[in-house]
Amino acid sequence: MARKKVKNIKSFGRYIKRSLKRYFSDLKGTEPTELYQQMVEELERHLFEYVMSHTKGNITRTANILGISRATLRKKLDYYGIPREQ
Repeated sequence: MARKKVKNIKSFGRYIKRSLKRYFSDLKGTEPTELYQQMVEELERHLFEYVMSHTKGNITRTANILGISRATLRKKLDYYGIPREQ
């Protein structure tokens, strides 16, 4: 599926960099472990919760907004324990 470029929307990259900088600062030299998995899960959980709320629990609309299949969305909602009806 080709990605559409949306104009006039700020990149998430700068927010992610800012958050990572703060996260590593808060660790005060302690090395994190499994950072990739932790970041992916945190991002997915909040993303799915927010978009499900935005669509008032509409699976089809949520999947379309996220650019994933409804089956994948259902699996992810189950994995994170996010209710399908909002």
